[in-house]
Amino acid sequence: MDILNINFNSLLPYVIDAFSLVYGEEYRSIISKKIKNAVIISYHDVEGLEDYVSYLKRCKTREFSIRFLEEIGIDVQKHKKRNYTKPLDNDIKEILDCLIDATFGFSEYADLFSPIRAFDINKKNLHEVLLGKKIKIINYLLGNESEQITAENFDSFAKTKEFSELLKKINDFNIIYEKLLSEYNDWENQLLPYEKYIKEEQKRKGDILQKKKNELFREVFNQLPSFVKDSISNKPFEEQLKIILGTMDISLKSDIEFFHYEQMEKLKSSEVDLLDKSWIVYNQSDYLKKLGINIPDENMLKCNSKEDVINYLSFLNQDDIKKYIPSDELISYISTIKEKKYEEALKEYYTTKKDFTDAIKLFANTSINLENIIYDTIKNKAVCITGNGGTNEKNEFVSIMYYTISRINA
Repeated sequence: MDILNINFNSLLPYVIDAFSLVYGEEYRSIISKKIKNAVIISYHDVEGLEDYVSYLKRCKTREFSIRFLEEIGIDVQKHKKRNYTKPLDNDIKEILDCLIDATFGFSEYADLFSPIRAFDINKKNLHEVLLGKKIKIINYLLGNESEQITAENFDSFAKTKEFSELLKKINDFNIIYEKLLSEYNDWENQLLPYEKYIKEEQKRKGDILQKKKNELFREVFNQLPSFVKDSISNKPFEEQLKIILGTMDISLKSDIEFFHYEQMEKLKSSEVDLLDKSWIVYNQSDYLKKLGINIPDENMLKCNSKEDVINYLSFLNQDDIKKYIPSDELISYISTIKEKKYEEALKEYYTTKKDFTDAIKLFANTSINLENIIYDTIKNKAVCITGNGGTNEKNEFVSIMYYTISRINA
């Protein structure tokens, strides 16, 4: 990805300085030689990039929010910062929530969340939501001293001169808001290439995980009890897959795995809180429902009390129900194969990434061992220098410097 390429050779003097500071100036010449002869492998941390893009947006949203308040005449001097890496104070957030929304006021979701935009949107299906936003901004502008507007008296208030004056003030605010929102959107547009790359990589990884999930299901299907197979065999493949392995990818626990002995013991234990038990019950009951099993008392699934859990366990122990509960042997088999398929998916994903294939080309000769070392390092997002290197064009062993890219300039 060109926009994320970094010329690391220009950064080597700083790397040498850092290592010399740690190991001692007397070793600078040795460190310098080792580093300058090392093969540099840079690779993209997609999750890190996604988090950083979100972080940049949060910071910029805070900055523009303070600018908006200042431009409409609110004293924000003590809230202005050199940067906006930390959340805004609660008193400022409360004001923003009444005007443009502290979280989404400057974002692609501005129309949905900003009270100030509620007067410009005319959608019948959003009438109650928009009314609530109109009331919020009006009551803020009226102040606590005035009679508060409600859904019941809004229509009558909207006919008053006071409302017309407030509406003019809101329109003036909106002009300022529109100008700043346009400026924010221009800034955010520069992030689009990074977000496009992130989405492409997430989709590619998701497709590989789905392929391996399909393979997993085909392997475990024949191991299912006959009455379970009979109950799902007439359903489409995708539905069978969801019933047995759930809707999440294979990096997470499937519904059927929540019947494992350890999970059942948690349900019986007095030391496990009801919230944790409710999560187990939710996943177990989801599996049973998808099999078409009727659960007569849905309230017990909420696990609001010990009695709910006891009633649920009694329900599972019924002869016509417990035959559908998978054995620990089957669950262990599924978990083992799932773990194997997940590792296969990760290897396929990382070893087909462009930064991995580019890294392999840096060496005169590669071996399975070297490829596995590079794969493990990239997968684990390590930043390091290792002696487990390859050979250069002179067939000399060289060290490898790994560097992950998880930040951008914006």
